[in-house]
Amino acid sequence: MIILSRFVSRCLSTPFGGRRAAVSTALVALLACGMAPAMAEVISIDGGSSWTGWTLKGISDKGSTQGTLLEPGIYGRGDSAARYRVYSSSFLFDSADNFKTGTTTGTAPGAGSTGFGSSGTGAFKAFANGNKVLGIGVEVLAGTIPGPNTVRLNNSGTAYVAATTVAANNGKASFSSNSQQGDWTVQFNTSTWEAFTINSQAGNPGGPVVSPDSTRSIGGAMQSSSNLPYRAFGAGTGPTFTSYQMFFDLDAAYQLFGTPNGFGATIGASPNWFPIGQAGANMSFSLNGVSSNDTAFGVAIVPEPSSQAMLAMSLVSLAAGALATRRMRGPRPR
Repeated sequence: MIILSRFVSRCLSTPFGGRRAAVSTALVALLACGMAPAMAEVISIDGGSSWTGWTLKGISDKGSTQGTLLEPGIYGRGDSAARYRVYSSSFLFDSADNFKTGTTTGTAPGAGSTGFGSSGTGAFKAFANGNKVLGIGVEVLAGTIPGPNTVRLNNSGTAYVAATTVAANNGKASFSSNSQQGDWTVQFNTSTWEAFTINSQAGNPGGPVVSPDSTRSIGGAMQSSSNLPYRAFGAGTGPTFTSYQMFFDLDAAYQLFGTPNGFGATIGASPNWFPIGQAGANMSFSLNGVSSNDTAFGVAIVPEPSSQAMLAMSLVSLAAGALATRRMRGPRPR
């Protein structure tokens, strides 16, 4: 950071030449200095023992009009006595920075000590460096974690909406009633925190009925794959957990279960399979986090590069701009 700060200072203090081209190049260099993204946060991956780098989305027993700025309402439907906080995070995966720490339960076969590593097949690999990853975390306040735990993902960011109040119980949280074609769900076994079942939405609510059912299972032998694009970790060893964190590799999920490659080489096709859609810049979620309480909330998928990648890109762009400006100004008169 100190080196980068000094370099930015030199960049900002570089004098402009008299030529229009030199001024333009200098402006490019200035923009490179001023528009560099913020340093990526450290994301705690410890099952929820801490929440560094996570964003609090809200608390489950408050309607959207009853929430506060600190804990907005995300209650969707169900048991209003069940209480839990929901957190989210979005980042580009970097194996040098992203690995589980502390005492956690949950990993996929072949994931290794980091909790994310996988062997992959061919060009496909879940949690490869640079993949876009979404994190959703739950901190239990009252109630019990359901088995299995279900997360419903909507690619467009419009399907799931919190209730106006808890009493109204009118949130949009149902997968069968509110999801759109290509939306998907992931269920986790709350004892082992392995992916249990994956479903996709083949129809559109209110639209043509897709026979035999609009919800299609694309699960297959999920637990046998070491390359699934989903991971979940609970704090401690269980069987009772007070928090857990789930991670979804959005790029790998689309590559594996989306239109381009279907099931890929690791999962056998199902007759009822329908491809999932590609994640957009904003996504909405419905989460059965505790007891029979469903929450509904949105997440902006705006990942930041790793600290090492960001620093390298900044130094290269600044150096290129400064060098081009110096060359275009020409030698100084003596």
